[in-house]
Amino acid sequence: MIWKCKNCEFMAIDNTKNCALCGKNDWEDYDLYQMKQISHDHSFIDAMLKLREDDPIEYQLKMQQIRLQIQQQRQIASAKLNNLIPHCPTCNSSNIKKISGLSKAGSVFLWGVFSRKVHKQWHCNSCGSEW
Repeated sequence: MIWKCKNCEFMAIDNTKNCALCGKNDWEDYDLYQMKQISHDHSFIDAMLKLREDDPIEYQLKMQQIRLQIQQQRQIASAKLNNLIPHCPTCNSSNIKKISGLSKAGSVFLWGVFSRKVHKQWHCNSCGSEW
């Protein structure tokens, strides 16, 4: 059985000792933790714990489905986060800054109609690309 420290989320096989990371002795069954991520329904969790005792193979199949569901939820959340944060189209870095109006005005003053910054909105601090 795998245990998760409630304090720092360190994973361990033995819950009889203090956590190697934070030193506390506050463990939670990792399967139980994953079940709670999917549902807070006590009857579901009780049924899963009973299934673990009665039919370990069926329990592992159900837990595999739960783990897959958690993984899919994390991928969806990550994709949403990546769409919210702009990335450089050249190097895919998120180390970017918005080009200020003052910088655009200075470029127009210096280069006139040949200024390339006027129509650009972002500058990549990693590769120097502007778009």
